[in-house]
Amino acid sequence: MTVGLVLSSLPGYSETFFRNKIHVLKQHGFQVILFTSYTIQKSDLDFKKGPPEFKSNPLFYFMRVIIELLHLLLVVPGRVIRLVTLEWADGKGISQIMKNLYSNSHILRSNLDWLHFGFATQALEKENLATVLGARMAVSFRGYDINVYPMKYPDAYKAVWGKLDKVHSISDSLYHKALKIGLPSDVSYEKITPAIDVRFFTPAKRSFNGGDKLVITTIARLTWIKGLDYAIQAMRILADSGCDFSYQIIGDGILYDRLCFAIHQLELDNYVQLIGRKSSHEIRDILNKTDIYLQPSLEEGFCNAVLEAQACHCMCIVTGVGGLVENVQNGITGWHVAVGDSESIARKIIDVINMSEEEIERILCNAGERIKTEFSIELQQQKFIRFYEQD
Repeated sequence: MTVGLVLSSLPGYSETFFRNKIHVLKQHGFQVILFTSYTIQKSDLDFKKGPPEFKSNPLFYFMRVIIELLHLLLVVPGRVIRLVTLEWADGKGISQIMKNLYSNSHILRSNLDWLHFGFATQALEKENLATVLGARMAVSFRGYDINVYPMKYPDAYKAVWGKLDKVHSISDSLYHKALKIGLPSDVSYEKITPAIDVRFFTPAKRSFNGGDKLVITTIARLTWIKGLDYAIQAMRILADSGCDFSYQIIGDGILYDRLCFAIHQLELDNYVQLIGRKSSHEIRDILNKTDIYLQPSLEEGFCNAVLEAQACHCMCIVTGVGGLVENVQNGITGWHVAVGDSESIARKIIDVINMSEEEIERILCNAGERIKTEFSIELQQQKFIRFYEQD
């Protein structure tokens, strides 16, 4: 069985999810071809890159398009005619059809059983490719695809919905949102959550002592949807209550300057630090010195970092939104707080540090065991094999 996986770029060595998936499928006899946009990178993966864009030289770009289309007509004329027919039936103009033929030429030359788009947004302007190839079409739902993109473009996936054979979502929350924005309920669906290396993310031998300085950690891109403003405001409330703590935010992004200003404005320079991106080994070491892991997101697809924190026996406090509700079981493996509510965050932190050691140990053990049994990479890989073999 041949699976074509469409991504915008080659997965880096730190992007273990896609690399692990490709590796295990190959181990089980699948041929996996990775389709990416044009790149000059080298990779150990079997990939086909899309043709280059020449935005700075329109004439050269036009000539390249003509040459590419003529080559397609010589190699796969039937597919070209069929794609043009389907695209025209969808109401696309000649200019857009030619552009789609050109940009997807590397896919049109391939023979596939499955064409799987790693992100829903990657399927845009590629909706008819699977039909043309005689392949089945699958799409993965992740946070940005369903939580953010449709807010800007409400009907963006209208052409995608009618072409799908199967959907993979990292959470039930994203799937149910997709249903609300047009996904037909009869499309086959499977939830396969993110997973972590449970042999790598393991707890250090330590115990929480309410008398020590409290260490709080968040791992997040510095963007608005992560709710970091509310977390920082919660730290001001926590400081005013007399709590001795340190709050570190791991990650980078466009809000770095704004968050620095907020920290300074709230006089939290001695409490809150933005410490940038860290490697997996550094993150594990930080989590093993963390008492409370805080995820204050306004919306979330699922969040790997919360899985890693639970595996390292951090007390996890997350907003009760999206996939976080499935990630952390409220009162069982961690706690939920109201979204966008700094006081709720601060109150819950104070409640947690005042819990008995027995109650804390119960929560941490529950979380650790659940991560091992439900969120291992091995289990995730088995589910992806079944994803393509079933139906």
